[in-house]
Parts: sequence; C-alpha cells; structure tokens
Amino acid sequence: MLLYDDGIRRLTVRYVQLRGGTYFYRRRYPADLAAIFGGAAFKFQSLKTRSPAEAAKRAVRMAAEDDAEWSALRTNTGDMPSATPKDVRRLATVKLYKLGFAPGEKLHEYDLEHVHDALRDKHQASMEAYRHEHGGELPDPRDYLDLVDREMLRQAHGRPAPICLSDALDYYLKEHSKGRQKKFADDKRRSIAHVLRVTGADLPLIEYRKKHAEAVRDDLLNGRKTQSVRRHLNDIGAVFQKGIIGFDLQIARHPFTSVAIRDEREDTKRKLPFSPSELEVIVNAARLADDGLRHMAAILVNTGARVSEIVGLKCSDVVLEGTVPFIVIEPDTTVGRTLKTKGSKRKVPLVGISLWGAKRALERACIGHSGGWLFPKYISARTTGKLTVQSGSAGPSVPMMMRHRPAGSLPLRAEVTTSDGYARFDS
Repeated sequence: MLLYDDGIRRLTVRYVQLRGGTYFYRRRYPADLAAIFGGAAFKFQSLKTRSPAEAAKRAVRMAAEDDAEWSALRTNTGDMPSATPKDVRRLATVKLYKLGFAPGEKLHEYDLEHVHDALRDKHQASMEAYRHEHGGELPDPRDYLDLVDREMLRQAHGRPAPICLSDALDYYLKEHSKGRQKKFADDKRRSIAHVLRVTGADLPLIEYRKKHAEAVRDDLLNGRKTQSVRRHLNDIGAVFQKGIIGFDLQIARHPFTSVAIRDEREDTKRKLPFSPSELEVIVNAARLADDGLRHMAAILVNTGARVSEIVGLKCSDVVLEGTVPFIVIEPDTTVGRTLKTKGSKRKVPLVGISLWGAKRALERACIGHSGGWLFPKYISARTTGKLTVQSGSAGPSVPMMMRHRPAGSLPLRAEVTTSDGYARFDS
C-alpha cells in the first residue's frame, strides 16, 4: 500500500489491501509451514479501520507477530508473543510433523512408541534427576513435560482437545446477553488476564487447583480494596462455571468457588448521604449556574437515579405532560444504552429541583443540535459512572450520595398516570 509519495520520497506498507473502504492484512503463508495452517495459501484478516495511517500501524504490528510465530514454529523454541492454546497446538503439530507424521494423522502403536522415545530422549536428564530424588519413583509426565510436549502427546493419542480458560471466556461472552458490550467484555477479559498472568499459562479448566485461585487472590490484593478483589473473583468464577456447564465437563466444584478474603469489607469507607443543608447548597448553586452540568445534578437530587441513567437520557425520555411529570429510564439497544440491572428499568417522577433541572435541560437541548440527547456534551462519557458535583461550601462529592438521601428530604410516595397505564413510585 502506498502511504506517502511527494515525487522524491515514497513510503509503502506491505501486506495491506483496501476492499470496500476497509483495510485488510493479506500475507502469504511460508511454503514450509502451509500444512500447519490447514493448507491455506494466505492469511487474510480485516484491520478494522478505514484510516490508512492506522492500517499501516496495525499491519506492521501483525507482520512482526507473524514473523515471531513462524520463527518459533521453525525452530521449535516456543518463544512466541502470546502462548495461546492455538499457538501451543500449532507448535505441537510442527513437532509431530518433524517426526514424520502428517497433521491430523491417526498414529498406530509403533508410531506412538516413536513419539514417546523422542520425548524420553529430550527429557532424559529431568527424569533421571526426579528418580534419583524420589528413590527410583517414575515421575508424572506433567512434572517435566511443557505445554507443547503435552499437547503433542494429546494429538498423538487422538484425545479431544482440552477446554482451556480462554475457551471458557470466549463461550461465556458468546452466550451472555451483554457479551457484545465493550465495557462488559473488557471487564471480564481483564479479570481472566490476572489468572493467565499469575499462573503463567492458559491451562485446561480441569488442571486449575485451589492453589491457583489463592495465588490469584493474593496478587489482586496488592493495591486493591477487598470489594474490588471480590468482584474480580466473582467474574472469574462465573467464567469457570459457564465453561464447566457449557462444555459438559465433569468438574464438581471449580477452585474459585468460595475463595476467602481476609478482613473482607473492613477497608470499605462508608459514604454518608448529603445532609438537608448540603442539599440546599447544591440546589442554590445549580439554580445560580444554570448550565448543563448543574441541570444534571439537579435531576439527581430528587430522583435518586444513577449518573449513567441521567447522562444517557434522550429528550423523548422526559415527559412533562400529565398530573406528575416523569423521566423514563430504560435500555435502548439501538444507541447502545444499557442499564445496570433488569430491575433498573422504571419511570421516576420529577418534583422540586429535579423538575426544574429537567425542564431547563430540555429547553437547552431543543435549542442546539443535540442529536436527541438531553445532555449531548457528556454522552460520550455517560458510562463512566462517576461525576463530581462542586456546590459551594458543600465541597466536591459523588452523586451516589444522592441515592442515599436522609429521611424526610423527599416525598415518600408519588403516583403517575400515563397513557400506557398506572405506575406507583416509592422513594
């Protein structure tokens, strides 16, 4: 691909093609490794960008990864950028190929002996050392065989491929209703990445033990609150459980079940709600500033809604007609708007300062080009879940404290009759 040409200097990038406005990575597999990649002639993969500069960066990175992988396959060193199950399987296939067996070929007894002899020759020193230290006892192959050798044995014996943790994660995200949401998927991948880093490998699910779970817990406790550690452990446990059920594995109890955390929640700082006097300061400051941020804070005061729920409102979600005005909080998959839980879908009455804030925000949105959003300026960051509201002498705080308001600061009950039925709201 030609990236730059001013008549004197010419800059090109290899392995990049433009198709239908999107750039693709296209590179021929080496002839000596073609059998390992199922006989395919080319590697063809979308770079997922329409920008030539970004495509060039991604193509250079992918080419470097391919060079490292192909070098490892040829030298059989296993020194690859990322030891995924796919990489291990390819390396194992190469080892069998070098022993004279075609990929996928079913081996007979005498062929298996040839494979076992090759492994014994390679690990003879390790086996003898183990027998010397343990009074002649033969070692378990798992004590001296690396992941590639173990995978080679599996292929040689024709056993089914093991289900690894990464396989369970892929299945979990595929089956989960939120699996395609970027933040949800990134959170789960981040939790599983801790396991892979601590254990040093993407092991089959059946090989994880309690010691692995405890090592992951101890690593997570470095610099994190116990509640955050628990969330990570719960995410990891959910992936394990989904993998066990989805792949029909005979595992009664995975190691991340009921992992204890010493002094759990003892490090949690209690967040006190705003006092009536502090709420009064916020209300007065909001009316005085009368801008988008303060309109948002005003709506939060009397609704007890989450920040993401208010920032994600569209103009059509504000209903001012009827006996009691209200806002509609519900998911909208067409714009990627989600809620924390299924029970979060609701209609919330607007009273007092919250009604003022909603009216003023609606007026401002109608004047400008908001794209239908009530707070277009903040919509790109609406999923952060945090917003600092500065309100004079009350000082900075977080709107979560508005969700836990003191008794008597709001009406105890409001009723709304809408065109689609009757709804009751309890505060």
